[in-house]
Amino acid sequence: MKGVARCYGAGTIVNAIGTGKGAAFGIGLSTTATVELNDSGEIKAKVPDDPKLAETCVKMVLDRFRLGHGAEISTESNIPVAKGLKSSSVAANAIIMAALSAVAKKHGSVKGVKIGGQTVKQHMEIRGSVVDEKMTLDMAISAAREANVTITGALDDAAASFYGGCVVTDNTEGRIIKKTQMENEGVVVFVPKSVSYTKDVDVEITKRFGKEIEVIWGLAQQGHIHRAMLLNGLIYGCAFGYPTEPVRLAMKAGASACGLSGTGPAVIALVRGPTKPIEDAWSVLEGKLLVTKTNNEKAKVLG
Repeated sequence: MKGVARCYGAGTIVNAIGTGKGAAFGIGLSTTATVELNDSGEIKAKVPDDPKLAETCVKMVLDRFRLGHGAEISTESNIPVAKGLKSSSVAANAIIMAALSAVAKKHGSVKGVKIGGQTVKQHMEIRGSVVDEKMTLDMAISAAREANVTITGALDDAAASFYGGCVVTDNTEGRIIKKTQMENEGVVVFVPKSVSYTKDVDVEITKRFGKEIEVIWGLAQQGHIHRAMLLNGLIYGCAFGYPTEPVRLAMKAGASACGLSGTGPAVIALVRGPTKPIEDAWSVLEGKLLVTKTNNEKAKVLG
């Protein structure tokens, strides 16, 4: 029995590493995951990066319902890995949703019906499949922690990629503070050749900017998304030692906001008009450009 799900990418408004409080927004890049259950008892991931995370996600779903199935996992994605574009959170969401869908199809779960001794109390129905929203996010965050691909638990990243739009979170308390729609804007992403893994980040240096980051998080809470994103990018760029030239070029070319995403090295620009001026400005930089738009669409089970 096979489950397929798609989850969308996200960009940073406020990085939660320094204070445990964050904000993120959905972008149009995506990952599609397929989980096919079998009777082998083995979980195998055929994914381009981090098979441990993928296998941990499916194991959590099967253990949750006390099921002994094996599974094969595959993903297709246009989100670069280890660039600060939430690839791990997106993959975890998509894989867990696909696994939950496969389990629901095989065992005929609906709200209030038990699977393997566990009662499904709430769910969202998409094209006939049953996926519990809170269960998805809780397991995605737990799997990311277990696979050592997050420092804060990444509730902000997981929620923005799952729900779309803008989310403001307190990752320390595990609370979504605010969810709103994003303005329909173009998104240009500058992706340098270097990579940055969250587990390698110097957390202590970010805490030296804690008071300033708290102020920026407050701006995001009040709806000042563009200002918060710009200031966050400048502070964390300084903390991590990234050059400010991409931000300077983008703002000079008319971006409504620009900043470092996650722990970098990717830089994201929001654009209310045509994206070409930003693309032209960034053409002098060494790396590649991705052009998409803000996303307000929720992750979904397919087929």
